[in-house]
Amino acid sequence: MSIAALIPYFVETSPGPDSLQTDPSLAPIIPDLGPNIRGSIRAIYTRGAALGNRPDVFAKVGDSITAYEPFLFPIGDGKFDVGRNWRLLPVIKRFLARDLGDGMNSFNRVSHAGVRAWGAEHALMVGLSPCPGLTPMECEIQQIKPAFAIVMFGTNNVDRNLEEFKPAMEKLVDILIAHGVIPVLSTIPDAPWTQQAAAEAHLANRFILELGVRRKIPVINYWRALQDLPDRGISADGVHPSVAPEGSGVFTESALRYGHNMRGYTWLMTLRKLTAALE
Repeated sequence: MSIAALIPYFVETSPGPDSLQTDPSLAPIIPDLGPNIRGSIRAIYTRGAALGNRPDVFAKVGDSITAYEPFLFPIGDGKFDVGRNWRLLPVIKRFLARDLGDGMNSFNRVSHAGVRAWGAEHALMVGLSPCPGLTPMECEIQQIKPAFAIVMFGTNNVDRNLEEFKPAMEKLVDILIAHGVIPVLSTIPDAPWTQQAAAEAHLANRFILELGVRRKIPVINYWRALQDLPDRGISADGVHPSVAPEGSGVFTESALRYGHNMRGYTWLMTLRKLTAALE
C-alpha cells in the first residue's frame, strides 16, 4: 500500500468525536481530538502554564526506540527534509527555537526518562536520575518544564512483566497530568521474537488505547502506522524500527516506508494538531 493510500487512516475516523477506539486495528493513527479530549488537554495545559511549563518544549519518555539517535535527533541537528509535507515546518521550527542548554532542544536532548532497555517501571524508580530524591520522570519535568510528553513503553515489558507495566503506565500518566504536562501515549511495534511476546504486544497496545480513553488523553496508534510498511517497519534486529537510507529525519514518501521515519512523522503530525487545538 502506498503512503497516499494510508492518508485516510491519519484523520479522525472513529465513529464519534470522543470515541477513541481500543482495538489497535481500528483506532486512528493520529489521535482524535473530540470535545472530551480537547477539554481534558486544555485543562492540563492551563495547569501547566500556571506551573511554568513551556509551550515549545516536549519530553521524550520511553526505551531504546525513543532514546536512540534515529528518533527525532536529526531534526534537532537540522538534518531533516519534510518533502511535500510542508505543514510540518511550523511545528518543527516552534520546538527547535527553545534552547534547553548546550545547544540542545526537544528533538535532540538526551532525556532522563528515555533510556535503553527500560520498562515503564524504570521511569518511576528513585535513584535512576541525576535529581536527588526524584524519579527519572519527575527529574525530566523539573529540568525542562515541558508542555507535552511523548510516552512509549512496552517493548521491554512484553514477555517479561506485562502486569507490572500496566500500573506503571497509569502512574506515569498521572504524574505527567499532575505536573500539567499533556501525555501523548503511543502503541508499540510488533514483538515477533517469541509467540508470547507477540501476543502480549497486542495486549499492551489495547491497554495503551484503553488508558487513553480512561484518562482522556491522546494516543498515537504507531502500531497501525507500521502494518503496511516493509517488514512492518522493523529493522533486521527484529526489535527496533527501520531507518531510511537518507536518514530518519526525512519525511518524503519513499522515506516514510521506514519505521523510524514514520514514527517521527506521526509525532510531528500529532504535535501540529495539539498545538492548533490549544491556541
